[in-house]
Amino acid sequence: MTSFASRSVVLTAAGVLAIAGIAGFVDSASAKPTSVRACVDDGDIRVLNGKQDCKAGEQPITWSVKPQAGPIGPRGATGPAGPAGATGETGAVGPQGPVGPAGSGAQGPVGPVGPKGDTGDTGATGAIGPMGPMGMGMPGPAGATGPQGPKGDTGDTGSTGLTGPQGPKGDTGDTGATGLTGPQGPKGDTGDTGATGPQGTKGDTGATGAAGGFSSVRYVTGGTASGDGAVATHRIVGGACTTGEQPIGGGVYNSDPTDWTYTLQSYPSDGGGALSASTPTNWALVVGVTNGTATAYTICAK
Repeated sequence: MTSFASRSVVLTAAGVLAIAGIAGFVDSASAKPTSVRACVDDGDIRVLNGKQDCKAGEQPITWSVKPQAGPIGPRGATGPAGPAGATGETGAVGPQGPVGPAGSGAQGPVGPVGPKGDTGDTGATGAIGPMGPMGMGMPGPAGATGPQGPKGDTGDTGSTGLTGPQGPKGDTGDTGATGLTGPQGPKGDTGDTGATGPQGTKGDTGATGAAGGFSSVRYVTGGTASGDGAVATHRIVGGACTTGEQPIGGGVYNSDPTDWTYTLQSYPSDGGGALSASTPTNWALVVGVTNGTATAYTICAK
């Protein structure tokens, strides 16, 4: 195994077996590459695929897919026994081995169960020694079942197994209750404009409406205001319109043609000069008068 940085990458025997399994998967799923590239980050290993590269902070490593036999290392010291794990599921029955020679020793009595000792510290994992020769002896008679030992500590959760083949399709279940109506989706795009339909038949001619405009317009004079040589403002109201007439405007004129009379306000009003936009009968004005007499008038129409 080759490292591309100054610090080395240490893998346990279990890590090597896991990587070897990944390498075998890559070899069977591709064109049998000669090496496998991976990235290591704080002990986690991520196998690269194709042209992928290591991310920032990851350690690149590579190793040959082709197995190479190394020298058999010395057998490591046997570590102390760890705590008993939970009983695993019963495995499938293997094929029956060859019959070995009959054993000669008599079966001893079952000894009493000793007290449970304190759990020792987990020893360091020793190197994997060479596989010994397979025994050929005849299985001895089954011993008597001993009393159940104390429950061991729960072992670590094993890795997820491969997904099994899909089972046969089950019978169709009963139709479930109708779910709640979901929220209304977004408004779709506006469709193309449809073809113009045929022209409908001409409707009946409606009744003739009332004639528009005014039939008559007249000027009705009203209040007056006289000047005394100094400019002064006055509110004066034009004459009242009769029933059926509508005041549409108003104005003022002065008896002295040389006097400059100016209008400050002009609005529809009632007979007292108050603003009346809904039911006016007169037209009021606020004017400035210096000389002469100013007379207000209302324009009445119907």
